[in-house]
Amino acid sequence: MSSTTWRKRLAIWWNRLYLYPPPEPMPRTRSFWIASGLVGVLAIAFSTLFIFFLTRQHDAFMTHGEDLGIMD
Repeated sequence: MSSTTWRKRLAIWWNRLYLYPPPEPMPRTRSFWIASGLVGVLAIAFSTLFIFFLTRQHDAFMTHGEDLGIMD
């Protein structure tokens, strides 16, 4: 069989996996942009907090003095 035939058969089986129609996109209203911005700001704040926290923990426990290759 040619590769075109296999592609058609694969496409038919692949399309059978999608049982539901795709959802309609959400409207791009002001509340959508406010919510997206808020999620972005909170994600950056969360990352910044834990970067600072883990760096301070690293310094407090002086883990820089140990080699990561020590297995004792």
